[in-house]
Amino acid sequence: MSADLEKSKAFYAEVFGWQYDSKPMPEGGVYLLAKAGEKAVAGMMALPEMAKQNGAPAHWLYYFGVASWSEALSRFNRLGQGEILLPEKEIPSIGKWTVVKDGEGAMLALFEASGDEASGDEPAPYNSRVHGQFHWHELMSRDSGLAKAFYGEVLGLVAEETPMPDGHAYTLWKTATSALAGGMMDMSNNEAIPAEVPPHWSAYLAVDSIEACQKAIEANGGTILVPPMSVECVGTFLHFQGPGGAVLGAIQPAPENRG
Repeated sequence: MSADLEKSKAFYAEVFGWQYDSKPMPEGGVYLLAKAGEKAVAGMMALPEMAKQNGAPAHWLYYFGVASWSEALSRFNRLGQGEILLPEKEIPSIGKWTVVKDGEGAMLALFEASGDEASGDEPAPYNSRVHGQFHWHELMSRDSGLAKAFYGEVLGLVAEETPMPDGHAYTLWKTATSALAGGMMDMSNNEAIPAEVPPHWSAYLAVDSIEACQKAIEANGGTILVPPMSVECVGTFLHFQGPGGAVLGAIQPAPENRG
């Protein structure tokens, strides 16, 4: 959701090599389907005027695929945690989704892809190392127990604990088939993260060179929010804000980082 769609389009094309297919929206305007390496990686649209008037900032929204949108919504309602922000939205040939907040307030979407495969766009594989494709999604939580209950019930994700080089515990999310689905960091035990940072989802685009990425971000109207940091066996990453206002991460994966 961009506060300036044209600036965002140009920025991600220049920095991450994205190319776009434009699809008309039923209510007017366009939806941009972004590709990197011939694979679909993201969608982009203008932040609705009503949302701007209500003070909503530009942001990335992370979509979790479900086999049945209605069944996932039923599980969400039965659990009794979180809040429905947008009951249902649909774009023909792409899919339909509901935007919700989890039990801690982190925003996400429950997404059922269109069954007609009309778009013909093959998505990029998860945990990709290809420049411009998403490498990792991460939930920043302050109550990991609550988060495990929510994502286990609503999405069927299994939480697997793993130690980090800095001594903090880290949670890997896996599907029922043991495929990686992202991670979770518990901010409540990390003094490096300010107490006012709320629970949220974040994500990282893979890049060939974090140094070149930083220069390209700054040269194309972006702002570095967290300068490059390295984590052993993981890689070197940074966080930035694009000219359209949304915040995202980029990572140069370590050679030994194979997910």
